[in-house]
Amino acid sequence: MVPIDCPDRPAPGLSSHLLRSSLTAGHGVNATHLAAKVLAEHISGETDERYQLFASVSHMTFPGGRLLRAPLLATGMLWHQFKELLR
Repeated sequence: MVPIDCPDRPAPGLSSHLLRSSLTAGHGVNATHLAAKVLAEHISGETDERYQLFASVSHMTFPGGRLLRAPLLATGMLWHQFKELLR
């Protein structure tokens, strides 16, 4: 079973003078390797085009708003855990 994790894709960003990237594992391994290459290109000054493309992708929030987000997430995780028990 794959855990529910955010973000589901690499999330580069620039905070003052600090280049950061939160990366994923598991199903995101290929995207992680690509993101590392894109970050290396950005740091070396080779090209900035792919980094800007990655940085422009916005992340979706889990639905439900502030009040229902946690209960809906917990219900979804319990549902999938229940399905695993029935296998």
